[in-house]
Amino acid sequence: MPNQMWKCERCRHATNRAVCTTCGSPGVYDGWHYGMHEAMARYQYETGLKPIGPHRPTADREFADCHVPCANCRGHGLLDSGDDQYALCAQCEGMGSFWKIAPDEVEAIRRRILAQYPEAAAPRGPTRFDRPPIVLDLSRGEIID
Repeated sequence: MPNQMWKCERCRHATNRAVCTTCGSPGVYDGWHYGMHEAMARYQYETGLKPIGPHRPTADREFADCHVPCANCRGHGLLDSGDDQYALCAQCEGMGSFWKIAPDEVEAIRRRILAQYPEAAAPRGPTRFDRPPIVLDLSRGEIID
């Protein structure tokens, strides 16, 4: 589930508490962030690759600098909707960013990765990342909906 997050400027880390548990400093509110499984589902949906596995360093390198963060949600994909609630960002549809390369370029990168790591292929996965059920199938290393 998404969580509200704060940044500790002294310790330079993010936490889900308004006060840093390491140094006791008040944090700076950073908005809503996806949890681990939602982030993995977004990755799988966007790339068509499993979110975990030996292909990730190559995929992360290949896809580096291929996105531009959504200015509306500051790259989070989620917005405050009041009363400790969140909503999907309508501009980026909850993805937090936009491709800055053409779809055929995305597919070419994906094909290069799959040529090297055929087991990395995954179904595109769920299209909503802010609600259950999002499940990590450990036997296949992919998110299922």
